[in-house]
Amino acid sequence: MFDRVLQIAEEMKNPKKKNSNFSSWYDNQNETTKAWLDSQPIWNDKDMWVALFIGITIGFLVGLFF
Repeated sequence: MFDRVLQIAEEMKNPKKKNSNFSSWYDNQNETTKAWLDSQPIWNDKDMWVALFIGITIGFLVGLFF
């Protein structure tokens, strides 16, 4: 069992790169497109406001009913 724990810890330190559809698509792009994609934020401002509003609404409803 301890060997399995060590194996999991080693896998967490050195994760294998998964070959997904996105990574193969990304690797086929030219350098300019890759640089542009790398500079884009994962979340835009509008997305953050929507997430905040939904979180506050759910928190209010949970607090109201429990």
